Formats: sequence, C-alpha cells, structure tokens
Amino acid sequence: MISAIVITPICWLKTFKFLSYVALFANCSIIFGLIVIMIYSEKEYVDVPKLHENIRYIELSNLPLFFGIAVFNFEGNGVILNL
Repeated sequence: MISAIVITPICWLKTFKFLSYVALFANCSIIFGLIVIMIYSEKEYVDVPKLHENIRYIELSNLPLFFGIAVFNFEGNGVILNL
C-alpha cells in the first residue's frame, strides 16, 4: 500500500521531464558514492598496507562476477530514468 501511494502520482505524469532533476541527483549521488569509496579504500591501503598483501588484482575466473556486480549496481533509478 505504501508503494502504491508513491507510484500512483508518478503514473499520472504525462511527461517525465520533471523527473530529470531526480535522475540528475541520483547520478550525482552515485558519482559521489564512488569517489568516497575510492578515497576510503586508498586511505585504508596507505594506513594498513599489510592487510592488502594477498590481493590479486586481476583474476580471469572472477571476471563474470565483476560484471554481474557492476550491472546490478548501475541498474537503478539513476540509469533507468534517464533512458
């Protein structure tokens, strides 16, 4: 019922022009989140390098898992609303 309350006004829209601002905010949030994750990871790598000694950077057997996670992460409102 709660989701119906949220979705019903969206279904009444004749154009999605007004939702472009929401999509822009979603894209900016995704980029901000990725930057924060990269900064935090780099900080941890510099502070405690011993934890990262056994990291294998490229392993071909994990490549399908990587693409699966990447597609899952980027298939949200930030991408769909722009289409």
